[in-house]
Amino acid sequence: MPDQKMVKCLENSASQNMTQKIKNMFLFAAMVFAAEFSFGQDARLDSLQLQLKSSNENYQNLSAEFKKIESNLINLNTIVNFLSKSNNELETKVKLLESQTQRLILTNDSLLKSGGSEAGNDFVSNPKTEADSIVYVIQNYYKAGKWEDRLPFVLNSLAVKPLMEEAYKDRFKSYLIKKEEINIPGQNRKTGKAFKVYVDGTPVYLKKTSEGVKLDWEATSGYNPKSIAEFSSEKSETPTTFRASLRLSEFYLPDYGISKNSHLALSMDEIGFCYISNTNSKYAELKKLLSDGKEHQVIVEVQFRTLNNEYGSMESVIITKFIKDGWDRN
Repeated sequence: MPDQKMVKCLENSASQNMTQKIKNMFLFAAMVFAAEFSFGQDARLDSLQLQLKSSNENYQNLSAEFKKIESNLINLNTIVNFLSKSNNELETKVKLLESQTQRLILTNDSLLKSGGSEAGNDFVSNPKTEADSIVYVIQNYYKAGKWEDRLPFVLNSLAVKPLMEEAYKDRFKSYLIKKEEINIPGQNRKTGKAFKVYVDGTPVYLKKTSEGVKLDWEATSGYNPKSIAEFSSEKSETPTTFRASLRLSEFYLPDYGISKNSHLALSMDEIGFCYISNTNSKYAELKKLLSDGKEHQVIVEVQFRTLNNEYGSMESVIITKFIKDGWDRN
């Protein structure tokens, strides 16, 4: 039998070996854990570093944006201050202009009330000649404070009163006309004879009557019982007479039989292009009148006509009668 001591020794040796193995296993496990922990920490550290780097970049970007916003706010504040200053300056100028306008109105009112006596030779208060009478009528007609005050200077005032009331119900305006602005061609006019003068280049129609010189309101204002605009919208084929302004044109419609060989092309206010045939008895007279290339006030009869060709049809305005040069009826 084995010696008890030897057995004991073997048991102790086996126990020590087992213990050492266990220690070695624990040591190995610890080393593995430490390695894994160290690797995990390194990965986390790398991730944190990347996050920190990204946050830093975001911070830099935000700082740049904040600087831009700050700069824009400074610029905006500068603009607001500038606009505020400009607005104050504008208000000051408006007040100054209002003050100057008020003074001018008061000055004009003073001149009008005095009948022009304070204005030297610019205004006629006591006409002594035919020319003075013409100037007197024109100045007093245009300076009237309301349209009713114009009636004493108007031809056929009772007949035209309702027409004037309709015309001036929402757009009446007074004017101060100086003598030098009135051009009076001719002289020694006969009673009952209509004539034309010019105020700053614009025709004004008058008539010498037994009651003195009167302004022809219908002619001067270009009054038409039916407006040209209404006629144009209706495209009426019924011949209608109008006071109109005409001038030469070069717009023809050869595809519809309207050419230089057959018609004279004209331009009419509110209608556009219109034509008169060279077979019309007044063709040559109207062509001669308009040959200076200027716009002329005339009385004409017009109608819409349908023009046709192989491709279709269109409507055009044709002058059927040239009645007279000027807007007066006499």
